[in-house]
Amino acid sequence: MPAKLGPFATRIRDCVAGLVLAASLAWGQGAVYYVAPDGLDTNPGTREQPFASLERARDAIREQRPAGATVYLRGGRYAVQRTFALTKEDSGTAEAPIVYATAPGESAALFGGTELDKAWFVPVTDPAVLARVIDPEARPRLLQCDLGAREITDYGELSRRGFHKANLGKTPPVELYVGGERMTRARWPNPGDHFPDYLRGGQKHRHGAVGRSRIVDPGPGMNDPDFLERGGIIGYEFDRPARWTQAEDIWLDGVFTWSWEWSYNQVAGIDLEKQEITLRYGEVGKIADRYSFDYFFAENLLEEIDQPGEYYLNRQTGILYLLPPDSFAREGTSVTLATFAGTMISLEDVSHVVFRDLVLDSGRGSGIICRGGADVLVEHCEIRNLAGSAVSLNGRRHGVRGCLIHQVGGAGVSLQGGNPETLEPAECFVEDSEISHFAWYSKVYTSAAALGFRSVGNRISHNRIRRGPHLAIVVYGNDHLIEYNDIGHVVEDFTDMGIIYGNLGDRPLERGTVIRRNYFHHVGQEHHLQNGVYPDNMTMGWVIEENIFHRIGGSGGAANTRAINLNTAAHVVSRHNIFVDCTIPLMMSSHAGNAHFERQTETWKRYFAEHDLATLPHAQKYPELLRFFDEPRQFPDTCVFERNLVYNPDVPLMLHYGRNRLPMREGALDETGTLQVRANWVAETDPGFMDAGAGNFALRPDAAVFERIPGFPAIPFGEIGPRGPVGPRGGEIRP
Repeated sequence: MPAKLGPFATRIRDCVAGLVLAASLAWGQGAVYYVAPDGLDTNPGTREQPFASLERARDAIREQRPAGATVYLRGGRYAVQRTFALTKEDSGTAEAPIVYATAPGESAALFGGTELDKAWFVPVTDPAVLARVIDPEARPRLLQCDLGAREITDYGELSRRGFHKANLGKTPPVELYVGGERMTRARWPNPGDHFPDYLRGGQKHRHGAVGRSRIVDPGPGMNDPDFLERGGIIGYEFDRPARWTQAEDIWLDGVFTWSWEWSYNQVAGIDLEKQEITLRYGEVGKIADRYSFDYFFAENLLEEIDQPGEYYLNRQTGILYLLPPDSFAREGTSVTLATFAGTMISLEDVSHVVFRDLVLDSGRGSGIICRGGADVLVEHCEIRNLAGSAVSLNGRRHGVRGCLIHQVGGAGVSLQGGNPETLEPAECFVEDSEISHFAWYSKVYTSAAALGFRSVGNRISHNRIRRGPHLAIVVYGNDHLIEYNDIGHVVEDFTDMGIIYGNLGDRPLERGTVIRRNYFHHVGQEHHLQNGVYPDNMTMGWVIEENIFHRIGGSGGAANTRAINLNTAAHVVSRHNIFVDCTIPLMMSSHAGNAHFERQTETWKRYFAEHDLATLPHAQKYPELLRFFDEPRQFPDTCVFERNLVYNPDVPLMLHYGRNRLPMREGALDETGTLQVRANWVAETDPGFMDAGAGNFALRPDAAVFERIPGFPAIPFGEIGPRGPVGPRGGEIRP
């Protein structure tokens, strides 16, 4: 830590900084400060004598109060040891914002990891350790690193997490990265292993998992007082646990009830004679047989290290065991333990601040959390290798633009704000960004982009989203716009979910979302009910228009997958969409009306009793609310499927559904008999795409669909997705 300055030295420092500030203001550029990895916080913050920390630059701005400022981070890595916190006094103005940016032509990263020297990894020679490893071919290749000897002692802990009350909210443990790639905590089965004899129903083709043979004790559910005190008991038929007798901290990752009730539950004990596993905690819906069937894998097992990239950390001894991947031996490959447990950047009631061209790399917590304020912009940043979420924005007109977000264990971007009583929009946004490989730590209801609870008037546009286990976008609230996004290869692990999902039937004032001109593709190729757009459980008042749905659904059990799945929705209009090789373009399901109608009716009566529509703008904006109890409620007749194009050259439509052989009409299945279906075209030949075989679904000017469906729009397929490069622009010179 630099020595404390005396009064005279302090006066000299402030005088120099004042001269620098005056000069920069004279040139009309606002104040300019520099930070560098080899700087000193006793420096004046010039390019030649930079500060060492963002905190010192922030404090200089507080002290000197310039009309706008730019803090340039010189190239290099900045170790994050505490949260960089900004408060209201750190705000700029619309005319003179405060900017934190990488210096032009350079690359700067906030780094929340601990670098491990590859020389610290040595072959394992302890015969007792080697004897525990099942695979004899892995033993001579196994390396160990003594973290404790390097004074690395805070590893965090593996903890209960999952759906709803199963998530205890503890800080995630450390994670290991080699060459920027997250390694795998040693597990069985491996992701590519297939054991159909130990799986049931629709899960028999799943890889990397096994299932139970029976339920011995369902254990407590989430409303039972002993939910966190004891777990249920399951039987198994595989013999692998007989090799785990020395393991002390085994966890099961999987599904024990409904598919959406994903669970990460500790093993309390294994009875090898009875072939039974006792769980440490209860399951939200108790252990039960449901249509999605159970499946799980076991992890944190030294015994199961057999794949390159698998590791095991003994938290008692501090020894890290790694079966190195091929990249480990390459010169320059980094080995990192993500150790920082906090949020990297936090903002409270801050306005007019910009983060530009920065990298946020490695951590156990989140990247950027902004609460309150207005006009905070995260622009052309890269956020990676965090166990928490990347960016959370709650306020007015905050935004994420041109960012690259990947390998985050939580959500990509969460947007919150607006007034649900007055319908004043927040106007927060995420645009022109790429979000991939998200939700690897919190696997369900954790999205690439979230429109938060009771939020109003936010926008998700021109993004590319890939590789997530559950939903890509979750919708709460009112009047959101989701447009021009390219979303594919999501909803990869769990069933009964959609690319875009809303469950708003309990709150009928929350409506007004528009989903248009998006490209949804390659979902539901293996598992059933991995849907496209999914207004669930009587969600109301969405418009779904001018989207392209491609390859939603597949063969076998995956055929029961819907591009648009209306679970007894109301006032949902689906029009001018294109469906290519989707097994069920749209289905209106009776399930929610049958399962929830009586309970829902009481909920609605209480809800409307608590909301005086006469004093709210909702009745003017959504006039159908004034007729709410006059319309059919169990099976509403207000949903429309009209003027859509359906074309299935390679994947057959599901022309009949269920035991009653419900017939498809113009590309729609309607269990309720209330869906308004009109003027759709199921084309038998190419309806006029530029090049469908190459994935170009733009329509030619002479496309037959324009004649067959008068007024059908020329959806601007080429404008979908990011409109420019994403991530930091290190080589560019810019203002």
